[in-house]
Amino acid sequence: MNNASLSRQRITASDLKSIGGLPILLDVETSGLNAVNWAEEYQQEIQSLIKINGAVLIRGLKVPGSTQFGKILSTLFGSELLEYTYRSTPRTRLRGNVYTATEYPAGEVIPQHNENSYSRNWPNRIGFMCILPAETGGETPIGDCRVVYNMLPKSVRDKFEQKGVMYVRNYSTLGSVVAGGVPNRRQVSGRAILRGERIEL
Repeated sequence: MNNASLSRQRITASDLKSIGGLPILLDVETSGLNAVNWAEEYQQEIQSLIKINGAVLIRGLKVPGSTQFGKILSTLFGSELLEYTYRSTPRTRLRGNVYTATEYPAGEVIPQHNENSYSRNWPNRIGFMCILPAETGGETPIGDCRVVYNMLPKSVRDKFEQKGVMYVRNYSTLGSVVAGGVPNRRQVSGRAILRGERIEL
């Protein structure tokens, strides 16, 4: 443990600044620690802030690339990152289980959604990093699905809780291969069977 960690200031909810009415912005000073070491030092505090607010926007960390970003997320989340195997949009895998954001033209809009909610193995948390900010726009809006859920009429919520949800997805041949994250249709079918899913090719 170095002098920076011995003298570090603790992070609490009072350190957060408001964005759009939500206290989620944390400006950090690493005090000589690299970004991964900083994450190790403040893991518990960041996890507490996420539990309270649902999200934290961290600014000030110097992250040189995707490998370090993956290590930072694994440290802050307390678990290894999931592989993006059940894809619904085109992304490029970088290092480890870090991927580019959806590679759509700038004019396209992605509706609000719960990440990989259609999969049997979805992430409990997700992290984003901006390397090259957009000159205009470029925001990644996030929403609190707990708030959205409570805004639904009780009769609608009750139906979902009683009946559950069934997803039906339709792909072109290429789409099914991309979504499966495997090179051919036979392997797509095999993976679906292992997941307990029914597939028609």
